[in-house]
Amino acid sequence: MKKSNKILISMASVAALCALPLVAARCGGSQKFDQKNDGILKLATGLSETNNQGVAIKGVVEEYNKW
Repeated sequence: MKKSNKILISMASVAALCALPLVAARCGGSQKFDQKNDGILKLATGLSETNNQGVAIKGVVEEYNKW
């Protein structure tokens, strides 16, 4: 391996390690929910409620909410 490649790889790893605390600090955030924590599962999907996937997900959510 060429010396320039070794230097480039080591600099990239150091840059990634330096950026890690910034990413971790951003992920902390607040513990807010978009909905009330009322124990009822509400799921937002991009699926139609009338196709097979939408009917299946709706059934799973209804069974979970009964449980």
